[in-house]
Amino acid sequence: TLGNPIMIIVGIVVSFQVLGTITIGTLRGGGDLKFTALLMMTCIGIIRPVAGYLFAITFGWGLMGAWFAILLDQAMRTISSQKRFTDGSWLSIKI
Repeated sequence: TLGNPIMIIVGIVVSFQVLGTITIGTLRGGGDLKFTALLMMTCIGIIRPVAGYLFAITFGWGLMGAWFAILLDQAMRTISSQKRFTDGSWLSIKI
């Protein structure tokens, strides 16, 4: 019964993940290592565990809650890295 909704969430997660991976890789290649490291540590170390606990345990959503936490993490990473990429501040970093 959980298979269909989870596959829909996974499809959305992968869309964010692909775009985020490309953008973060571009920022790293451009020398913006501090921003990308801080973004990854914040999302993976704080947002995902807190959201996972909140959604899965506090709200009682179980497995669906865990996947929503992953979706939130990937979306925040992608949106943040896209904002950083489009503002162009990383272009002035000396490698």
